[in-house]
Amino acid sequence: MPQFKEDLSAGLKAGMRRLAASVCVISLRDTQGERHVMTATAVTSLSDNPPALLVCVNKGATAYDALQNRQPFCVSILHQSQQDISALCAGLTDSDDRFSQGTWQDNDSIPYLGDAQANFFCKTDNVVEYGSHIIAIGKLTEVYTADGEVEPLLYADGKYGQLPN
Repeated sequence: MPQFKEDLSAGLKAGMRRLAASVCVISLRDTQGERHVMTATAVTSLSDNPPALLVCVNKGATAYDALQNRQPFCVSILHQSQQDISALCAGLTDSDDRFSQGTWQDNDSIPYLGDAQANFFCKTDNVVEYGSHIIAIGKLTEVYTADGEVEPLLYADGKYGQLPN
């Protein structure tokens, strides 16, 4: 078993490849009203009292400035059929328009993916800088969940997957 005492960054990356996560997109508008969306797996619930979640965003991401300015945002959990949206919003395709696929709608001017597994609308309550990222704490203002089976798009070891039937 490889050990990473000298290069903990490489060890973190190697270890985290083994942690499966639901794939989400974070969407919001900046202070000029321009829409931004990015793929993320660093999303987690934080508290149920008050209801809140957190998202971790690289300082190089296009959504960084808007989150740093405490703009409201939405976290949409992708359905297992939405791998193309994940790739598009991660910048893995040639398209310049990350909103060109999916059923995008607005809720109080916050863009969200209408056909996602769930949508969490958040008011940015706090932003903490740490290393190469910011941690944005979002206080929930509204939640939508899809009807039907729970079928999130998963990501682990550099590959997409899904829950077994």
